[in-house]
Amino acid sequence: MTRRGAYAVAVAVTMSAAIAAGGVEAGTAPAKPAQLTWHSYRVPGAGPFAAVQCPSTQICVAITKHDQLWTTRNASAKHPRWKQTVGLEVMGPEEDFEQPSGFNLSCPTVHLCVTSYFGDILTSTDPTGPTSAWKSTNIQPAGAKADGKIDSLSCASQTSCVAAINEWLNEEGGGTYLNIATTSNPTGGRSAWKVAAGPGDYLTSLSCGPGGICAGGDEYGTIVATANASAGATSWKRVGNLPATLDWQTCSSAKLCVGVDDSAEPVASTSPAQKNSWVREKLAKGDYMGIVACSGATFCVATGGDKQGQAMLTSTKPTSGSSWTLTRLRIGRTELTGLQCRSRSFCVAVGQGGLVMIGRR
Repeated sequence: MTRRGAYAVAVAVTMSAAIAAGGVEAGTAPAKPAQLTWHSYRVPGAGPFAAVQCPSTQICVAITKHDQLWTTRNASAKHPRWKQTVGLEVMGPEEDFEQPSGFNLSCPTVHLCVTSYFGDILTSTDPTGPTSAWKSTNIQPAGAKADGKIDSLSCASQTSCVAAINEWLNEEGGGTYLNIATTSNPTGGRSAWKVAAGPGDYLTSLSCGPGGICAGGDEYGTIVATANASAGATSWKRVGNLPATLDWQTCSSAKLCVGVDDSAEPVASTSPAQKNSWVREKLAKGDYMGIVACSGATFCVATGGDKQGQAMLTSTKPTSGSSWTLTRLRIGRTELTGLQCRSRSFCVAVGQGGLVMIGRR
């Protein structure tokens, strides 16, 4: 079974109550100190969301699996207004079994959002504006034998972005290799991006955090990282190897990266660029994870659940598998595919059918 297929089976758990099309309150277990209360609604006309970024509690940007970009300027409202940026070519997952496209969207501030379309980087300093507010730059290096695809990108700040270009050896799609592109000026055009070969192969995850830390995982379970993203591709090293592919991760602090592997278990490191520092944790029996988001070094939220159905998992000690507690959700079979936490008190999740969930304390 493919990575995405395995995850889809894990999260498609039948529950007794399905979400209503007009928006409902998400069911929660009795509140605990680290948990959030979740409110959910659907965006009329939006397809299945695949990724979300909220650079503030008001501005959110989301990509659908049908290659659409949607934005809102009042995310904290009870019924936010979303609009599609019509005519903008962005890249959602090509197939349901592809890795999540959460890695194709990064909005570190309200004045910068970055996404991709094959080998093109798309940037905007006004992400909720019209299509003309977005600029496209092809960053694939000259001499490539086939069209590459940016499957992963991450901007730690307005002046630090990294993109992983998965390159094909030939036009027929035979074999892959990895190029890593870095920039201190993401809106500066092609010349502002420095591209060089990186370690690892087909990257399935990438995240960059404060202080220059960046880490990613390839489809063979190799974890690659750098302590100084501005140093470029040559600073990246192989730092670990997992028995399962690292499908999702976030580096929210120089001292914390947390991911989820193919077996729906968390993987974490407090020294992400140090060799053999990544440890696979064990959740409580029957619990599983899908995607994870963190704020700082001591607060993380993950989609997932247990044998009883879907839930949000929350932890203030994310390097310990036993620390995660469940908040039950009533979203039926709806798969959650994107998640971000701006703070301990504001998280946003998106999913199939235009579903948006807001978590507040």
